[in-house]
Amino acid sequence: MILFTGVRALLVSAALLVSAPRFAIVTQCAHAQIADQSPLPAPTGHHAVGRAEFDWIDESRSDSTAPSRHREIVVWAWYPATPGRSADPAAWMPGKWADVFVSEYSKGRPAAGTRPNLSSIRSHAYADAPVQVSSRKYPVLLFAPGSGTTPLDYSAIIEDVVSHGYIVLGVESPDFGRASVFADGRVVLGHDPVERTARGAAPPSTALAIRAWEQAARTFGEDLSFALTRLATLGELPLSQAADLARVGVFGHSLGGAAALQCAHDDPRVRAVFNIDGSPVWSAGNGPLHRPVMILSAASTGLSYDAVLNGATPGDHLRLAGTVHSFPSDVRVMPFSPQATGNSRLIPPPRALRVTSRFLEAFFNEHLNGQREPILHGPSREYPEITSERIVR
Repeated sequence: MILFTGVRALLVSAALLVSAPRFAIVTQCAHAQIADQSPLPAPTGHHAVGRAEFDWIDESRSDSTAPSRHREIVVWAWYPATPGRSADPAAWMPGKWADVFVSEYSKGRPAAGTRPNLSSIRSHAYADAPVQVSSRKYPVLLFAPGSGTTPLDYSAIIEDVVSHGYIVLGVESPDFGRASVFADGRVVLGHDPVERTARGAAPPSTALAIRAWEQAARTFGEDLSFALTRLATLGELPLSQAADLARVGVFGHSLGGAAALQCAHDDPRVRAVFNIDGSPVWSAGNGPLHRPVMILSAASTGLSYDAVLNGATPGDHLRLAGTVHSFPSDVRVMPFSPQATGNSRLIPPPRALRVTSRFLEAFFNEHLNGQREPILHGPSREYPEITSERIVR
């Protein structure tokens, strides 16, 4: 069973791909106008970005949030697009997604007083824009957000990567995200994996907590693989027709980083994995991860990733100076965020997003597209904030 939401332009016949060149390519001038409307850094690639929302059901699994139902996930897709001349950029957080964000954000900051107003905050993507025609299909990247967030929270880095010729499927796991807003209007809040496993036990043991995070990474990894499988079966969808399923990578942040690693281990279709300050959750039963692996850590994170890097082909652990755990998310550039006012010890949030995007692009360019990227092979004057923690060749 497959449900779709907000994909009017994507559900048209393959004829759309033939006629798509009639749509105007967004010019540099138009990009500049969009930048004025959004606090997010503008994408640096030459492709305009489309965004669509899917609601997919995996009938092979039951749903841990509702055992009587099959597993259901929301997937946000970003892709190279040809928006019409009059198209407006999509809302950063649309509809109920915005309502949940505001509610949860305000709960954690009761002293702030005012609730953030998201109605005027735009992204750089165009909702349901036609897929851009290309003589070569686009590589596919799966993305797993951190616990308590959604793929929309990472619009800046995703849009930038997509503007360089990638399709990104951002998977919202109903277990661990802030909330999932389904096609029928249901809103399902996520949960902390340790608290759910502990079932009220206080405090949970270290062994229990480790098992909870390992299971969370495995479940989330299965959601990522299912999203890829579903895309592959939708041959009539222009997005599926444009996807190169022989060039697949996965990346994630925090818990999503651990899920990305597990997905890369379990799914032979995944050729490379990028972990952004992810939890170093790696079950001893996994054995080595024989994939290209890159880990980008925050300056404030002091964790060992040796269990993952041992056996990587190759493996790199980099650190981004002047950052905290939230550095790849959009929240720090938002006008309502107190962190957006600056901290002398941190690099500017837009710079953190740009460096993250650039290394994502370089990593997947090299391991999916076969383009050697010098910044992956030594210090770069362009990115002095990056230092190497460990290299495995």
